Amino acid sequence: MDKAPPDWTHYRSMLAVAEAGSLSAAARQLGTSQPTLGRHIRALEAALGVALFARAADGLRLTPAG
Repeated sequence: MDKAPPDWTHYRSMLAVAEAGSLSAAARQLGTSQPTLGRHIRALEAALGVALFARAADGLRLTPAG
């Protein structure tokens, strides 16, 4: 059985994190919680089979796959 495609909300979360540079800042922008965004990013990474972000001293940065 094939996996369902990732939820579009997870892509929206990824874009917000990429633009804001952190889960906390993205959560404030979207009006949601940091743990929720973390779950969205982990779910999207699992569905795609790649790491989308790398942790940096100043927040999160997109990987080449991201």
